[in-house]
Amino acid sequence: MAEAKRKAKKPPEKLFNTADVQASRSAMLAKPNVLVKMIKRAKNPVLITGGRLLEDRRLVDYAVRMHDSGIAVIATGASSKLFIERGIRPDACVFSLHYITQFLLDESWQGFRGKPYDLALFLGFEPYYLSRMLSALKHFSKLTTVSIDAFYQPHAKFSFPNTLDLHHEMLEEFVSALGGGSIGKKED
Repeated sequence: MAEAKRKAKKPPEKLFNTADVQASRSAMLAKPNVLVKMIKRAKNPVLITGGRLLEDRRLVDYAVRMHDSGIAVIATGASSKLFIERGIRPDACVFSLHYITQFLLDESWQGFRGKPYDLALFLGFEPYYLSRMLSALKHFSKLTTVSIDAFYQPHAKFSFPNTLDLHHEMLEEFVSALGGGSIGKKED
């Protein structure tokens, strides 16, 4: 009886933000050289860009270089303007990240080029917004997700660490190692 009274007085333990509790797994830290190997093994990688590219034009340079290496680009929001100005036509540029996530969650979806994506890189998103989309992909898809933003994303499969001061150095190392060479496995 005393045990029941003690439990009744104490409020239940509840975390403030239960959505970010990592029950199954957290993202592994992505090293640029390991990430390059993953991308070269991927059959159809895609880079999905967000509006933060408008705030930092160097991110656009990295994204363009990734595109030049053979990675498909899906530009959400206003980030498409930056690619179009440079003569690059993204695979899609009219959808928000929310819609792109819904497409990626659909196992029967064949991508914008008629081939499903197996690895998705995310660059240029608000951390809280990307977190929700990565959470959905983590729990309901087989897609390998990689956040290459300056903020660690625990819901991605792989993520750069919190690297505000080193973010551009890590991106430069990654993109330089990607340079040239074909992306994606050749089909037998």
